[in-house]
Amino acid sequence: ADHTSEALEAKPLKYLVEARTLEGKGNYVEASKKNGQVIRMDPNNSDARTQMTEMQPRVQTHVKQLMNTGDSLMDKKNYERAQRLYEQALESDPENKLLTLRLQDVAALLKQTTQSSLARAKSLVDRNQLDEAQREYERILSSDARNTQARTGLEAIKTRRVADQVEQGKTAFNEAKYIEALSIFSEILQRDDKNREAKTMFDKTREALLPEVDKFFK
Repeated sequence: ADHTSEALEAKPLKYLVEARTLEGKGNYVEASKKNGQVIRMDPNNSDARTQMTEMQPRVQTHVKQLMNTGDSLMDKKNYERAQRLYEQALESDPENKLLTLRLQDVAALLKQTTQSSLARAKSLVDRNQLDEAQREYERILSSDARNTQARTGLEAIKTRRVADQVEQGKTAFNEAKYIEALSIFSEILQRDDKNREAKTMFDKTREALLPEVDKFFK
């Protein structure tokens, strides 16, 4: 109990120093958390309460700057960056209703933008412009990592590319370009060793090449 008591007495001072350091770096969120830890450990700690009170004007200035920058980004239709700034500001000032409203607005705009991007990506897939479609889906996921439609779209592109590659291998096989065909089917199987069609054609190609083995060796 004595050891624990000594450790607890040392903690508030350590956290107060850390809070000051964080505040000096402009990291008001973490500084507030450190002061909050001190107050939970020692509810009567006047230093922590004074530090939090003195920090409030700087926090509000910081929040206002973040909001203004976010508003400017909204005007430029850079919704993802604006959202991140609003969220950062809300961490510093959780009770700020204006920030909550701004986040609701940006979420609605992002949803509209995402739907437009999904439609554009699907159109690109339909035109077989797979590279452009993939970039569009990846851009969506960079701002909305859980978007199932974008993930499904990327999987569809992957499947389409494998199917196209299998067809290329078949064409090479039918033209008796067995080495080329073998290379194509081998590449597919390295990425997906369960692809039955590629495995069947790989074995068929190896069989077709067997009579040539001695010739190649010599």
